Amino acid sequence: MSKWEGEEERDLEKQLKILNKAPVMSYQIEGHDIVDCINISKQPAFDHPLLKNYKLQMKPSSLPKEVTKIGDSMPSMTKRYKSITCPRGAIPIRRTSKRDLIAAKALLYQYRRNTFPSTSKSPGYHFAIAKTVQDSSQQYYGAKVDINTRSVTVLDSQFSEAFISIQNQFNGIHHGWAVNPQLYGDNLTRTFSSWTADAFERTGCFNSLCPGIVQISQKHYMGEALKISKYGASRQYVLDRLIFKETGG
Repeated sequence: MSKWEGEEERDLEKQLKILNKAPVMSYQIEGHDIVDCINISKQPAFDHPLLKNYKLQMKPSSLPKEVTKIGDSMPSMTKRYKSITCPRGAIPIRRTSKRDLIAAKALLYQYRRNTFPSTSKSPGYHFAIAKTVQDSSQQYYGAKVDINTRSVTVLDSQFSEAFISIQNQFNGIHHGWAVNPQLYGDNLTRTFSSWTADAFERTGCFNSLCPGIVQISQKHYMGEALKISKYGASRQYVLDRLIFKETGG
């Protein structure tokens, strides 16, 4: 092992110690995930210097006028996965492995270079987009979407995502679901979040690896495997997602 490799290994171990807090209890999800129930006030988000004196909010101080309430709703996990409910005062976080850190770093590199292989004839990142029309008379503080969940077959070097995105030219918050063997190590449909402040030029992160994201749910965690909809079935499963900026005090 070279000196550089040794330093990188030590850096990974340091990150794991910071991210993986001592759990109150843990769940093993059918050999796929280890999910730790962490004391809500000791979650990794509060290691961020800007959240040193943060007062934990269990509910928003204000809601958009179009929204009457926010529930803790998500599509059910597939039946072969154990449901999770952490004890009162604890929240579930998918345990981070060394493989997760390396995979996230490699995926960010692809985002920056836009080198996603889609097909042999047409490589790259392909989009299908619905977006708001520019209206200088209106101010937008967020958006809401219902996203049907699907199972998608991709190669190990590919991924497929369906998400809501709040962004300008450089800053972006994205949340939805993804099938991403590189990031998750399997072909399951999982919840997915990403963030960047400069179009992934120097910043960027995924799921619970994003610093400063405060979690409050006792049941759901980032990277959770979801129950999927089947085409033509009477029962469909959707992610109902709302991202907004609070305007009240």
